[in-house]
Amino acid sequence: DLRDWIYWRDAIKAMMDYQPTSDEVLGSTVILAAGKGSRLLAAGSTPKPLVPVGKFLLWEYSGLCANQNKESVVVTREKLVPKANRLNVPAVILSEVTQGQALTAQIGINLIENTSEPLTVLSCDNVIFQKNLIEAHEYAQRIDVIVWTARNYPPSLVNPNEYSWISSQESSSKKVWIKQEPDLKQDPLLIIGNFTFKTKHIGLTLISHLEKRDIRVNDEYYLDSLIALAQELGFKVGVIECKNFFAIGSQNEIQTYNYWMEIMT
Repeated sequence: DLRDWIYWRDAIKAMMDYQPTSDEVLGSTVILAAGKGSRLLAAGSTPKPLVPVGKFLLWEYSGLCANQNKESVVVTREKLVPKANRLNVPAVILSEVTQGQALTAQIGINLIENTSEPLTVLSCDNVIFQKNLIEAHEYAQRIDVIVWTARNYPPSLVNPNEYSWISSQESSSKKVWIKQEPDLKQDPLLIIGNFTFKTKHIGLTLISHLEKRDIRVNDEYYLDSLIALAQELGFKVGVIECKNFFAIGSQNEIQTYNYWMEIMT
């Protein structure tokens, strides 16, 4: 309980204090905001990207990072993120839900013109900061695929089989657990849904292989599945660990967030 209390206190405080700088980060960013967000909608909540989190809407934390890039785009659906959004991140409006986040990412990546610099795919449901993007893009100078992770995120420790994990051990091959309980002996890190590719081409190549082999989890194409493919195809895979990460993808998470905001303001 104490560990959870400290985690949430630090994460919410970091979010409340967050103010992005004007420093430009090299590369490009694609934000994914086109999913159903069914766990939140089932509870009658606001669509996930539009949940108010501190001074911003949930998707805008990724948008604030993207604004520091040379090129960025948000892939969304009507009424989830307005095409004329206040961050001025160009929006692609889909008419229907795709068969998974990997295919949604593919649509956005294809629109990016920058072919020589790192490209990051960000989920709209987690709160991350500009320093995470800077670290990932610097790491991408020598690593082909970077998996964004977090450690000791309280909800993931309660229901580990609802999340995806990757071994933190330094080795040429990293074990991945997708929507299943990990092996604790391998000191697993939570996969938070954000990925950085050394180039646009690497991202598209991996998603293409995912489609050709029809690799699905729960009948969807997941970006998490690209990790094993990347290792099989000889790409270098690394991880970054995001401090003060939290997500709002369920009613429990938004209730926890609201509780902390009430006691800290």
